Amino acid sequence: MILKNNFIKLSLTENGILLIFKTKEKKQILFSDLDQVYITVNKMKTIYIALIFALSIGLAGFSYIYFQIDLILLIAFLLVITIILKMNDYKSYGLKIRLKNGAIFEKRVDIKSKHETIDFVNDIRKEIYDYKIKKSNEALIKVQYESVV
Repeated sequence: MILKNNFIKLSLTENGILLIFKTKEKKQILFSDLDQVYITVNKMKTIYIALIFALSIGLAGFSYIYFQIDLILLIAFLLVITIILKMNDYKSYGLKIRLKNGAIFEKRVDIKSKHETIDFVNDIRKEIYDYKIKKSNEALIKVQYESVV
């Protein structure tokens, strides 16, 4: 079962993470239920770049035929080059949380808060690691206690 849910706020609790959705609904996720927490980089799709490029070339051709001025063609071509270079540099980021049951929770991350989100993901991973160490130590102590008794 793969679900895509968007949340707006994420906070770290003692036993897991707390997600707050747009509907003000809260969901507690335990560290034992988490499979992966990661950040994705989303670039603009190639089809959109090709569409803007074709539209700009069409606009330049129309202006050249309609106005019969070479300067307009040059300006339109330079505009196309500028737009393509700017779009190639554009990136958006996303925070994804995947559970062991296949559910995926997503949040779009601004470029300005990217570093803050990376630190938060590292904190979550550290807590997951500490949780696993704690559980394995408890299991080891339990096994040692049972072997003594």
